Amino acid sequence: MAFRLNAGPLAVHSVLPGLAVVAVPSPTLPPATTTNCWLLGDQDVIAVDPAGATVADRAALYAALDSRRVTGILLTHHHIDHTCGVDDLHQRTGAPLFAHPHTATVLGLSGV
Repeated sequence: MAFRLNAGPLAVHSVLPGLAVVAVPSPTLPPATTTNCWLLGDQDVIAVDPAGATVADRAALYAALDSRRVTGILLTHHHIDHTCGVDDLHQRTGAPLFAHPHTATVLGLSGV
């Protein structure tokens, strides 16, 4: 996916019907500057690894989501570049969180 070097709108890239990706700025390992947030579904989506370390980056992700409704949040693992936006997205949407028990423990998530 493309690197986002400047602030500005994020794009949702359709991969297949019901599968899209948004490259969200994150504190990942160089030379990368983004983490892919995968969207499973069309209008009701499960967001996989919602990154976004800053308020501006999370706002850009929400703008990219447009009219989509987040109905679930899936974390593939506990690394900060994959999870830095999860608390805000969970609070904003109320969507349930899904993660491996180890990931939930490391992140201090209860009821996951």
